[in-house]
Amino acid sequence: GEHRWMIPHGDAPQEDQDRIANNPLLQGVDGVMVNRGRGGHSTMVASPTLLFATGQTADDEWKLFAIDKQTGERVGMVDIPGSSRYGMSSWMHEGKQYIIVQLNDGLAAMALP
Repeated sequence: GEHRWMIPHGDAPQEDQDRIANNPLLQGVDGVMVNRGRGGHSTMVASPTLLFATGQTADDEWKLFAIDKQTGERVGMVDIPGSSRYGMSSWMHEGKQYIIVQLNDGLAAMALP
């Protein structure tokens, strides 16, 4: 199939983004990708309209990102207590969505309004 969109895995550390943005050889060059993302893996699960994916922000904080499946835009994020492993699950119960993220040292459970 065709790729609808591609985005970096999380955010590159801020110092890396600054190094690219301030590189004298790149000044005046349009379309330079400053946020190259991170190496490693992301756990993901899809709902009818969102892709939920784990990753780190530029300040090295671990997050659960909500990504619009049509556009690839991040539409929200919440803190999680550490890096993720293996997988994630999501389900609806009585009109509320629940998400479980497997962490290196336990589980994080969340409910969306």
